[in-house]
Amino acid sequence: MKRRLINNKIMRDIKILGIGSSKYRMLLNNLTEVVKELNIEVEVEKFEEVEDFIHFSIVKIPTLMIDNEVVVEGYVPTVEELKRIFFQKFTKTVND
Repeated sequence: MKRRLINNKIMRDIKILGIGSSKYRMLLNNLTEVVKELNIEVEVEKFEEVEDFIHFSIVKIPTLMIDNEVVVEGYVPTVEELKRIFFQKFTKTVND
């Protein structure tokens, strides 16, 4: 039987970019909830300056990056959508 397991042994780098708006705060809240629910080890860095957006070539905010790849830009995903994104990025298939 094949199972997909979240790999929580590897520290993941997560960046959240925004200007402190309600969308930014909602994305941060949803992200925090997902990290707790999935019990994964991550480092979350927050970037709130225009210079940061330019550095990362970000056009739309809020933006969520995982391991330096933009995964969400310009909207706030639901908790369920974030979980799907995390499973796509962090899972591996194992055989039993």
